[in-house]
Amino acid sequence: MAEHYELARQLNVLERVHFDLKEERFERSTCSDTFDIGLLLTVFYHLMDDVPVREAFLRKLDQGVTGMLFWESGAEPEKEKSILLAGTHFDRYEKLADTEGTGKKREFGVYLKSSYNSGSYE
Repeated sequence: MAEHYELARQLNVLERVHFDLKEERFERSTCSDTFDIGLLLTVFYHLMDDVPVREAFLRKLDQGVTGMLFWESGAEPEKEKSILLAGTHFDRYEKLADTEGTGKKREFGVYLKSSYNSGSYE
């Protein structure tokens, strides 16, 4: 948790935005906030085989992230990608890089919802 808090703190400074750290389990969270962009780094892998938890997690993720989700896999990227695409309204995935961590080959990419309208900048 300390590393995640430090990452959020540094992003807060870099982007000059306020973050609100929630310490409850995501799939049981009562938070109803929505965000254009989400960040999911090697989290889903740890719970994807527990079907009730996975389904609750995917529902919260789908409700909470309206546009794009930056993601890093655990050790089974193809399985994770399949579950995430089938269980949410993210309908496009773009691989950004191969990564490695804790001795595992991982994948980093971004999921997108075609329904997302970020507005236009002219």
